[in-house]
Amino acid sequence: MSQAVEQNESPGHHEAPEVTITCNGIAKIFKFRPDELVRTLLAKALHEFQIVNNPHTYGLYDSSGVELRDDATLDAAGVKSGSELLLRPSTVRAG
Repeated sequence: MSQAVEQNESPGHHEAPEVTITCNGIAKIFKFRPDELVRTLLAKALHEFQIVNNPHTYGLYDSSGVELRDDATLDAAGVKSGSELLLRPSTVRAG
């Protein structure tokens, strides 16, 4: 335990921000960069949750149910470290 504390207290040591993504009741934690696009995190989530049937129909949603735009940066989409997102089929893309 002391090793983890020492790492966190070392000068200049910054943990990568993390977000929790839930799909079908399963939550997983992902590291991200605020300047990366939503579609990059979406691709990581699709791979991690092994979405193989119609992955192009899925999107990431914030906790209020608003779908994040694929072409926005995570920072612009309001995603912060500790945010909780949902991975689910998109009503727009499914049509």
